[in-house]
Amino acid sequence: MTKAAIFAGLAFAYVAAVHVADCLALRGAALGIDWGVLALRMDGGFDVFKFVAWLVVPLLLGLRGFDVRYFTFRRCKRFDWVLLGIATLGGAVLMLLLPWLPGAGTYYGGWGGHPPELRNALLSYHLWWTVSWLLGWEFVHRYFLVKSFLAAWPKRGATVVLIAVPLLETAYHALQQKPPLECLGMLALSVLLCAWTLHRRNALLPFLAHLAIELELLVFLYFS
Repeated sequence: MTKAAIFAGLAFAYVAAVHVADCLALRGAALGIDWGVLALRMDGGFDVFKFVAWLVVPLLLGLRGFDVRYFTFRRCKRFDWVLLGIATLGGAVLMLLLPWLPGAGTYYGGWGGHPPELRNALLSYHLWWTVSWLLGWEFVHRYFLVKSFLAAWPKRGATVVLIAVPLLETAYHALQQKPPLECLGMLALSVLLCAWTLHRRNALLPFLAHLAIELELLVFLYFS
């Protein structure tokens, strides 16, 4: 087994472990360990554990051979912007349908019944929370694991990415007890974003597509 393959295996094990730890922390599981200490959020909503575990640590581990072009527009083509527009529009349509989707309408209760001051505070809190986890979520899945798998298996690494990463992201959502339809949606979205990343060797536009969907969700919560 090559060093690259060992690193890829350890990278996958690390990401899986921190995902499980995060879910245990959020659910307040005991299991002999106070997992709740990992659920550390600053007053403004910034999730310290997710930011460190999903962004800072993988960034440090991947500094050798870091490819900055994954995070610029240099590899992007005109059609990529069309795809970004389609993803953004699709997310908006999904938000309109959200109240009628089984389980999702209950899980994502809106803030429309609260006073404006409280809604603004909730929006600020969730914006900071989104920033704290989304940067790392996309980095660890669309760059750290992608680069690790491609380096370990140049010929079949792309196939490994399209199988392992979507399953990992979907399993995380399932452990969080998200609605089944959302888990299936995460599976489909992950496959699409990973394929996009592999095709362009770029993680920036997939990140922007995911960001658009998350911002649309906040708009939905604010007004519904």
